[in-house]
Amino acid sequence: MESIKMESIKMESIKMESIKMESIKMLACPLCRSKNVGKIKTKHYFCRECFSELELEKTGFTAYEIDVDGGLKAVEKSA
Repeated sequence: MESIKMESIKMESIKMESIKMESIKMLACPLCRSKNVGKIKTKHYFCRECFSELELEKTGFTAYEIDVDGGLKAVEKSA
């Protein structure tokens, strides 16, 4: 039961962080917590520390890693 509460708190934290990122700018990477994040285009950001591309959505974010062939592969999606 305690782990469910902790997971719920963690997801709520990610949602709040996502809202902050969208309304102001990307403050920190939700994967590695680095502040070394730049904007690529509207609702798309790139973390220079873990090399992830992040796409903001209404309910959270999707994180992508750059594949060997240069494409994007989804690695994490928050609700």
